[in-house]
Amino acid sequence: MPAAPLPSPPPAVDAALPADADVAAVLAESAPRVWWCRRWVWAAAALAVLAGLCLWGWLVARAADAAPSYTTTQPRRAAT
Repeated sequence: MPAAPLPSPPPAVDAALPADADVAAVLAESAPRVWWCRRWVWAAAALAVLAGLCLWGWLVARAADAAPSYTTTQPRRAAT
């Protein structure tokens, strides 16, 4: 017949363990927000996208204005 396992001793109370009030204080603290959940990050990203679109539109308009445009007229006989 195998021997019954011995019961484990109760855990020792360590003075370094936080009190219940300390645990409650830690749990009451809000976790720091991750960087991509902050408003200023999204505002800066939106501003960068808007600035990029404005720059792209300005460059396209400038390129269109730089292209030569030719106007032609119907040929006419000179009056003699």
